[in-house]
Amino acid sequence: MLLIIGAVMLMSAPWFFSCTLHAQAIALPNAKQIKWYHREVMVFLHFSMNTFTGNEWGDGTDKPSVFNPTDLDCDQWIRTVKNAGFTCAILTAKHHDGFCLWPSAQTTYDVAASPWKDGKGDVIREFTDACRKYGVKAGLYLSPWDRHEPSYGTAAYNTFYMKQLRELLTGYGPICEIWWDGAGDQMAFDFRQWADTITSLQPDCFIFGAKKASPYVDGRWIGNEDGVAGDPCWATIDRSVIDVENLSLLSTGQVNGSSFVPAECDVTIRPGWYFHAAENTKVKSTATLWNTNYFGSVGRNAVLLLNLPPDTRGRIYATDSTRLDSLGGWIRGTFATNLATGATVTSRHGENGPYPPSMTIDTSENTWYAVPEPFTTDTLLFDLGASCTFDCALLQERIESGQRITTWSLDAYYNEKWNGLATNKQGVGYKRIIKFATVTATQVRIRITAGKAGPMIHTFGLFRSRYAAAPVTAMLPPRLTDKCSQHSGSFRVAGRTLLLPEAFSHTMVRVELFDLLGRTIAVSFVHGNRAILPSPEVLRNSEMLYVRCTADKATASAVVTVPVVTGATR
Repeated sequence: MLLIIGAVMLMSAPWFFSCTLHAQAIALPNAKQIKWYHREVMVFLHFSMNTFTGNEWGDGTDKPSVFNPTDLDCDQWIRTVKNAGFTCAILTAKHHDGFCLWPSAQTTYDVAASPWKDGKGDVIREFTDACRKYGVKAGLYLSPWDRHEPSYGTAAYNTFYMKQLRELLTGYGPICEIWWDGAGDQMAFDFRQWADTITSLQPDCFIFGAKKASPYVDGRWIGNEDGVAGDPCWATIDRSVIDVENLSLLSTGQVNGSSFVPAECDVTIRPGWYFHAAENTKVKSTATLWNTNYFGSVGRNAVLLLNLPPDTRGRIYATDSTRLDSLGGWIRGTFATNLATGATVTSRHGENGPYPPSMTIDTSENTWYAVPEPFTTDTLLFDLGASCTFDCALLQERIESGQRITTWSLDAYYNEKWNGLATNKQGVGYKRIIKFATVTATQVRIRITAGKAGPMIHTFGLFRSRYAAAPVTAMLPPRLTDKCSQHSGSFRVAGRTLLLPEAFSHTMVRVELFDLLGRTIAVSFVHGNRAILPSPEVLRNSEMLYVRCTADKATASAVVTVPVVTGATR
């Protein structure tokens, strides 16, 4: 009897040890990181003294009188973000020159010393108010490097900076992210004190940082300003890599990194981070934003931070707005329909009780497929039931349980054989999107060939790239909001749907179409369900138009921006 048991144990040993060797310690995300991942694309707004001087890095000697936007409109900034479908914007509250966009009690080098609004303005107030109005999360960039402040380089500066953090985190409502730049002449920053200040005042605030901030940050720099992550891009990394700023490892992360610190990919839509009129013809194309930046960041387990610098008026330039809107249209259109929905899904390991393979294609945020322990590999087969045409595939792990899958491949069945779409890819994480030449197939399979622990797959999807414009809803002045609880009329304006509230029903409505310079393009008096379309010549020469609707019986008007997306901007 003892000999039989011993033989069974010896025969089982190789299988047993191969499984336990793969069950490695896995770094896990915190709640702030999970919320951050769901933002996917955020907008950076570089606006400060540099906007007016033509510099990228000011030295702190420019006079506050230089700062004087002629038509600042933070609502326009955030409408641009919202209409494109994005949920977070981060503004440079203070750049390296030390000039503050709010009236700070710690310095006189701020908007209170500028001629803008006779020194009574507050850009941060207008920015955060606009974010709340449109349901967009507000983040703030606060440069540790300050080339104006006399105390910089001494211990007193740490207190100075902490007090500025406190002003921003107590005076402007919820702040979703604080951005610490690693640029410039570094002193002995007290990042621990600053991080404690942030977490004590706003526990849900995500901290982005570099270099010596490494012990305290939730997100890391990707190691470039191209908006492209490494392939792979592990969320796990040793914090020492962030400290010494190893650019290569910042880009890829480390498969066995000891900490969960995901990457944020910052890139500007223009050559410079600040607005320069000479760059108006050098704005990134939608094709670059979509194929290079979106798939190279969000598609590689990172978050994209795309900079749109407001101009000297204090508005987002028309070309920049339209390109952002177009990017949003490609994201919206492509991922609206999962072509794998309805497929029959089978696993090499069977149904696995409450976590069956079919949960990879449901629509619930709270379900996932779990490979039964102790297995770390699997093959999932998706029988589509009929021929299906697609050009990208999406795979998501249940990120709350960390990155478990280390190596995987994707195949499609067509021409009576299996064809590789992605072979020996490394890592998945929160989201992995693979783009390839368009194929038509009846079956698709995922082969997970290596992992740290039993894979937990949240979502699998197949998609076909397409553009879809979003309907734009008219924003009413606050005094009419309570009276108008439902929409009751619609107009087609330059290919977009404009919904009008109840106050505009059953009456003649004046609809005026005008451009960014305030020039009237068209005026009509209409009832609901009418189309207002300017001439083809207008569409060819205009990238952003405004619509103002005024009802005869309404004392106020509804105003909405309508991006006109032409073939040249897609």
